[in-house]
Amino acid sequence: MESEVSMYQIYLNNYLILFGGVIFYYDWLLTLPKEVKYVWLAPRTAGVWIFLLNRYYNFFAYITTLVPTFAPFKEIKACDSYILYSRMSLIVGVLIIGVTLIQRTYVLYQRDNRVLALMVSVAVGLLGLSGIMVANGGYRNPRESTPFGLGSARTELTLFSRDSKYRAAIAWESLFAFDTMIFLLTVVRTLRGRNLSVAGVNEIPEMMFRHGALYFA
Repeated sequence: MESEVSMYQIYLNNYLILFGGVIFYYDWLLTLPKEVKYVWLAPRTAGVWIFLLNRYYNFFAYITTLVPTFAPFKEIKACDSYILYSRMSLIVGVLIIGVTLIQRTYVLYQRDNRVLALMVSVAVGLLGLSGIMVANGGYRNPRESTPFGLGSARTELTLFSRDSKYRAAIAWESLFAFDTMIFLLTVVRTLRGRNLSVAGVNEIPEMMFRHGALYFA
C-alpha cells in the first residue's frame, strides 16, 4: 500500500512537471517573433548575452531533465546520477535567473550601487543557506527504498527522509525570499515613478510590476 501511494505521488509530480514544461515552451513560441526582432538583431551587449543565456540554458536543460523523468532506471546508481544532475542544472538555472533579475532591477534604479549591494548581499546569503541545506541533506534512506516494476523494467523508488524534505523546503523558501525582495523593489520603484509627470517614463516599471504581481498570484 505504501509503495502504491508513493508511486502515485511520483507520477503526479512528474505530470505536473510536464504540465509546467508545456506552458514554458508555449510561452517561448509566443514570444519568439519579438525575440528575433528585438534581441537577435540587436548589438551583442552584456545584457543581450545574459538574456540569451537565461533563455536557452533553461530551454535545453529542461529537456535533458524532463525526458529521464519518465524513463525507467534499472539501477539505483543511474537514478542517483540523474537526481544529482537535475539538482545541479536547477541550481545553475536559478543562478542565471537571479543574475538577470539583479541586472534588471539595478537598471530600474538607474544603476544605484546601494541597491546593487543590497541585492547581491541578500542573494549571496540566501545562496549560502540553500547550498548548506542541499549539500548536507541526504536525499535517500536505504532502509526506506522500495523496489517496484515500471513496465518491463525494474527500478527502485527513492523515498525522501523527513529531514531532507525540511532542508529542501528551506532552500525553496530562500528562493522565494529573493523573489519577494526583487518584487518589493519593483513595487517601490513603480510607486516612485508615478509621482513623475513625464509621459511614458513609468511604462517599463509598470509592466514589470504587473508581471511580478501575476507571478505572486
